[in-house]
Amino acid sequence: MNTILFGKIIMALMLAMVSSAAREGQQDGNSERLLLTDEEKYENAMNDERTHRTHVSTSKLGSNIVRGVSSLSIVSLLILIVLIFRSQVGLSSMYHRIVFCMSVAYILAAMAMGLTTLPMPMDMIYTQYETAVYGNQATCTAQGLVYIVGTR
Repeated sequence: MNTILFGKIIMALMLAMVSSAAREGQQDGNSERLLLTDEEKYENAMNDERTHRTHVSTSKLGSNIVRGVSSLSIVSLLILIVLIFRSQVGLSSMYHRIVFCMSVAYILAAMAMGLTTLPMPMDMIYTQYETAVYGNQATCTAQGLVYIVGTR
């Protein structure tokens, strides 16, 4: 009984917060136009200070760290695969098959991570990356697909 009452109170509070936020948005005049053109989105992104931040991940050091760790992961996973094939059981064991498939999948993900900024589009709006950028939209999409296939 108490949990039902608690749930109703939480729902009432959430509805009050949503309606309050909607009223504030109407008073500020933000509800006039919600859709932006592509040019306006581009200008907003270029003028936003968050677009041009620099971190370790955007520096050469960060890129080299990722490449080194990815290379180390690939080498260690290849050693693991070789050990599985050289064992007496091989792939006849369910455990070995699972570890083999996980290793192959993670090799794909590590390869995608190891490429870091190389497949990124050359005409992108983010200019804070200190490493080489040689790709286009297709190579960027392919990198993302290989990474997702390797991690899922």
